[in-house]
Amino acid sequence: MQDEQIRRLRERMARLGYNETSLAVAAGLGRTAVNDILKGKSEHPRIDVLTKLCKTLGMSAAEFLDGEVRPPIRVPVIGEITYSDTWRQYNTGKKIPEVLDLWSSNDDLIAVRVVENSMAPRFQRDDVVLGNRVFGSNADNYIGLPCIIKTTDERTLVRIIARSSKPHRYTLRSLDPTAADIDDVEILWFAPIVSIMTRSR
Repeated sequence: MQDEQIRRLRERMARLGYNETSLAVAAGLGRTAVNDILKGKSEHPRIDVLTKLCKTLGMSAAEFLDGEVRPPIRVPVIGEITYSDTWRQYNTGKKIPEVLDLWSSNDDLIAVRVVENSMAPRFQRDDVVLGNRVFGSNADNYIGLPCIIKTTDERTLVRIIARSSKPHRYTLRSLDPTAADIDDVEILWFAPIVSIMTRSR
């Protein structure tokens, strides 16, 4: 774990009035586990422990991992679906359009650009693939979905998450039909793909 990540945890603890003992109690963790993380003794802490710490401190994955906090992405609701496959635009004189926050944790939106065609037709050269990053402890809810992934051993991939025979580990299936599966992987974080910005075809 990086010194900057530990610093961010300590700063948030100080802001919220936690010490090591009170944070451990609030997160439902042992004091030794929290102490090892905060003193840098745990090089690769368990993902479920990090998830509990960040949840207790109100930190998103992006804020903990990268120190990033971005402003909300706001999307206007410009109309409504009326029947079948048609929609009608709101008359702004009669109804003020809603504005929705696109993501629940806006600073976790990330993107990667595709630079070759090995994953075609799903992704093609110059596409930009967007995902909403979360910690790997939640990966069971995303089985079968393509995700942007970083493993605990520092591999960075875009693959489909599949179950493994080992607990808290996953098999990663490639969208490239020539690439072999990667078995028994521990995921640090992953970003389920929520949108693709396609190049001009």
